[in-house]
Amino acid sequence: MHLSERSVKLKDSLKPHKTVRDAVHGDIILNRLEIELMDTREFQRLRHIRQLGPSYLVYPCAHHTRFEHSLGTVQMAVEMIDAINRNPHPGRLVPADSYECLLSRTVALLHDLTHIPFGHTLEDEGGLLEPQWKDDGRAENFLGPRSTIGKILVDYMGEEFRLDARNTLRAETNEQIRALPYPFVADIVGNTICADLLDYLTRDAFFTGLKETYDKRFINYLYIPVTGPCKDRLVLRLWRKDRIRHDIASEVVNLLRLRHSLAEKIYYHHTKMAVSAMVTEAVAPIMDSDESRKLWTLGDDELLQFLENHKNPVASYLASKLRSRRIYLPVFTLYYSLDSADDVHAVSRRRLKQGCRARKGKLRFALERWLEDWGHLPAGSIVIYCPDPEMAVKEAKALIEWKDKIIPLSNLPDGDVEAMLVKERLDHIMQSHRLLWRFHIYMDREHLLDRSGHKTNKAREIERACSELLTYLESVELENVIQKPPENLLDKIIIPEFNEKFPELRITHSEVTELKKRITQVARRDGKQDWCSAPSDDLMKQQLGSIREGRN
Repeated sequence: MHLSERSVKLKDSLKPHKTVRDAVHGDIILNRLEIELMDTREFQRLRHIRQLGPSYLVYPCAHHTRFEHSLGTVQMAVEMIDAINRNPHPGRLVPADSYECLLSRTVALLHDLTHIPFGHTLEDEGGLLEPQWKDDGRAENFLGPRSTIGKILVDYMGEEFRLDARNTLRAETNEQIRALPYPFVADIVGNTICADLLDYLTRDAFFTGLKETYDKRFINYLYIPVTGPCKDRLVLRLWRKDRIRHDIASEVVNLLRLRHSLAEKIYYHHTKMAVSAMVTEAVAPIMDSDESRKLWTLGDDELLQFLENHKNPVASYLASKLRSRRIYLPVFTLYYSLDSADDVHAVSRRRLKQGCRARKGKLRFALERWLEDWGHLPAGSIVIYCPDPEMAVKEAKALIEWKDKIIPLSNLPDGDVEAMLVKERLDHIMQSHRLLWRFHIYMDREHLLDRSGHKTNKAREIERACSELLTYLESVELENVIQKPPENLLDKIIIPEFNEKFPELRITHSEVTELKKRITQVARRDGKQDWCSAPSDDLMKQQLGSIREGRN
């Protein structure tokens, strides 16, 4: 594209075209390119993907979507650019009629384009697939040269513009960001302190009814250096002449504190974690087939309806439970630990954090099926929740000006008293975020509780099995657990109790397995659930005797 033609295209693309009224920011003015991108099927699907995924089952008003969040991110990017241009500190400007301004706005609008239904649940919590722009297939489908949106970008501003947008959206590491022609665009839209964060913190608090906010004043101290190793990166000035800007430092810390507060109250709410585990388990059966691509086209409710009608019984069962809000309850929980010497589950906790997310959750699913077989429960009655050990916490990578240096916020120097004051507060927030980690084993409430609301015998047996399972996991290769269930746990749980109760009988492993089957048959014939329903001593002896007679 010739320079003169590009200049005309740029002017036409940036021309204000429509005003959209937003519940959070008020009027948002959008240009011609943005309106044309919005009015595509690919972008409109974001209207059907909730910003907070399944959190609407906890906070009834949390139905805001990725669509309006994308518009809000554009607005916050514009406000950040305006602040950069107003800053009297020497630095690069981003004129409102420039290529880089259009690129910033476009990247902000499209940053969630590859989102799928319950995206963070399936990607960050469930580990079923690569997150958003890391997924090559989705990146190509939504922003490749043959995609609808890719063609619009090329038609307006040429192939270079499409590539700049795609590469900016996919850049994550410092090396990838520095290699971009306009590194500050990636910082504006997706760094620790960015347009994405500034919108979703306000929006999520607003629609969940939480009275928490932050002061945007700190964005007035953003600038873009024109020289040095951090040239063309977004930098926050925390230092003025010979002293720290305490007000700006405090507001940045408050911003990250607010992120932790919302994580504690919304993103990792105890009920929402149960729902996340159920959603992950319901979607898992379609992940190894062509049906997984339906995630690229469906919204949240459409996905649940599709799963409820699916031929896979686990997917259908769980989707039905979710649509009627029959949320599973925890039967066993492990909490975050610093792995102290007296922590009896330190080894298994570390192995679970690693193993339950590897190979798209294969270990997690193997443990679920084993526990169901143990308790003679229908498939899908047990689900395990084991999120990312870092709880999706982002390191404070935002660049700051500190004295005569530009460094990441997380790299404040040791030995500097003023730096330590800020660093201690940041470290406390990061550690508090990690403390939100939980390993939950959830159980269908129909099997967990009796009619009076008390735990069933089945639930108590499952709870004991979970505890023994953790001990077992400390001494075996996780791959072996996937290939073969830990059958020898029968020896650790049932056999000692049985032999203590009936020392004269001395039951064996194979006899326990057969006894379980027979007691279950009798229990179900009598209208009970299974062998956990407190069989009588006489029945146990009678059935064991029958087993031994048959062998003789």
